[in-house]
Amino acid sequence: MKIMNTPFIQKIENERLGSPKNDVNMERTDKRGKFSQLIKDAARQVNQKIIVAGELSEQMAAAKPVDLAQTMIALTEADISFRLLVEVRNKALGAYQEVMRMQL
Repeated sequence: MKIMNTPFIQKIENERLGSPKNDVNMERTDKRGKFSQLIKDAARQVNQKIIVAGELSEQMAAAKPVDLAQTMIALTEADISFRLLVEVRNKALGAYQEVMRMQL
C-alpha cells in the first residue's frame, strides 16, 4: 500500500530528507556492499515512514487540519514496513547463525 503523495506529506518528506534521493544505490560491484546498502536504504525508508506518521499523528493530536485517512494510512504503512524490516533482519540473522553452526 502506498500513501497518496499529497503536498503536505511531500513537504514533510522533503524537510526530513533535504532532497529526493535514489531508493537503492546498486552501483557497487561487490555483493556484500549491495546487500548492506540495500538493508541500510530499507532502514532509512522505514525510519522516514515512521517519522512522517509520527508528525501526522502529532498534528492531529494538536487539532491541526490533517486528513484522518492519510494519517491512518501513514501509521499503518509505517507499522507494516517496520514489521517487515524486523522479519528480514531475523531471517538474515538466522541464516548467519546457521552458517556459523556448519562444520567444515
